[in-house]
Amino acid sequence: MQKKKDALRTPAASRPGLSIEVIVETACELIAESGADQLTMRRLSERLGVALGATYHYVPNRDGLLKLVAERIMTTIELLSTTPKSWQPTLRTLMIDFAAAFTRYPGMARYHLANVEATGPVNTQATIMQMLADAGFSTDSSLTLIAALFFYTSGVTATGIMTHDQPGLTTSMVAQRFEAGLDLLLEGAAAQLRADKKARRAEA
Repeated sequence: MQKKKDALRTPAASRPGLSIEVIVETACELIAESGADQLTMRRLSERLGVALGATYHYVPNRDGLLKLVAERIMTTIELLSTTPKSWQPTLRTLMIDFAAAFTRYPGMARYHLANVEATGPVNTQATIMQMLADAGFSTDSSLTLIAALFFYTSGVTATGIMTHDQPGLTTSMVAQRFEAGLDLLLEGAAAQLRADKKARRAEA
């Protein structure tokens, strides 16, 4: 018993095997099991098998931990293409992948939605903006489209309806309607693209 107590008093920095990567990966596992709302620093430390202070040595607080988890999830979502002509299928696939990635971690879409400035994919957004500009969108139209797609996808994912069947509404039905909604947004964007090109020709 004394050895166990002494082990818990071992300074966090000297504890072998503990790192930011291990902590974030373990947090992801816990969130996948029971949701972000149930994640606490104490529960995480218990799963890691370390003292609470050891975890705080690497992560300042729960919010900081959730930020790292959101960033980790975002790294799993990639643009398949940046070709201007393929902007529609590229954005459609990106949003579907976004929804799938965050659906695996209940509660994280809601956190990401509330903290997008801290956890948003800055590099990805810049790449999308360039792709849309090359396709012919104005800057305002590009920003509006990105915001519309993000808030639509995040909102649907944050509700949790994509993970559990509801009375008269199965998850497969939700997925179909979600993708149909994406198509409507992208069709509207295509119409806006035509308007942007027409306006640009009129100015020339």
